[in-house]
Amino acid sequence: MNYSELLRKANDSKLLPSEAALVLSALHRREGDLYSLLLILGRRGDPRDAPSIEPFLESHDDPMLARLAIQILCVYYDMAPRYVAELERFCRHVAWDIDNDARLMAISCAWRANDKGLLRLLLDTFEDASEDRLVREAAYRSLGHAAGDKWDKLPSAAKHFDLERDINPEVISHVRRMLGDSD
Repeated sequence: MNYSELLRKANDSKLLPSEAALVLSALHRREGDLYSLLLILGRRGDPRDAPSIEPFLESHDDPMLARLAIQILCVYYDMAPRYVAELERFCRHVAWDIDNDARLMAISCAWRANDKGLLRLLLDTFEDASEDRLVREAAYRSLGHAAGDKWDKLPSAAKHFDLERDINPEVISHVRRMLGDSD
């Protein structure tokens, strides 16, 4: 199976049904490069594949597969509201996600669910000074999106930013209003 070619076709919306069936079959048998197989299905963009992606949310031995499953379900398939419970669990942290791979993706996707409980969790995570810096930065970016900021108005994920000086207080105020909090 030529993963690169299949991924190119999936990216271009030219993956044939017979090719998708081969990818799904290999994924169900857990044969081959699972990350590539998931990515092909994700880039294919067909939410009907969600049941084949969901088991990878529990990839205890490979958190990067869980990370990709979250990204596929919430970004590529735009189904975050359907996965609020899973997003919350990963945002809080699961013990087997040692490097926060899946957690960071869940935090980055949580705003897409349009859920006040997740929004509260993001705010609490951002404001918790004992949290890992990368986790707090991801929470702030997600809060920014929830508040309506565009990607170019938020600090880049490619570099660290000062969690005190480089944030826009209006983002936090807007989120508090969304939650019904007083400033």
